[in-house]
Amino acid sequence: MKIIQLSKTGLILGALYIAIIIVCVIWAQFISDPKGKFIVLQLPVVMQHGLLLAIDGSWILRGMAWPGIYLLLGIPMLALLVFLGNIIEDLVKKYISNYSVDERP
Repeated sequence: MKIIQLSKTGLILGALYIAIIIVCVIWAQFISDPKGKFIVLQLPVVMQHGLLLAIDGSWILRGMAWPGIYLLLGIPMLALLVFLGNIIEDLVKKYISNYSVDERP
């Protein structure tokens, strides 16, 4: 059984996404305009919401509070970012190992 290892790149991408969420939530607390607050709270999950709109699945979010939306859309995004980081790190390692082997006499 192969154990999935978390790469540094994946963890950094996930940490950046969490940091963006935290910054947007804190920033929204200082905005008095309800429309402005809505826009700032929507920023971290706008791409995932767009995907739901494209597949006609936005009904899932109706009546849901922001913490629920962040959990429903943010956790899969974190998993995707960690997976993407693993792929990037593996590709870089393969490229570096192939490059150093080809350069030897």
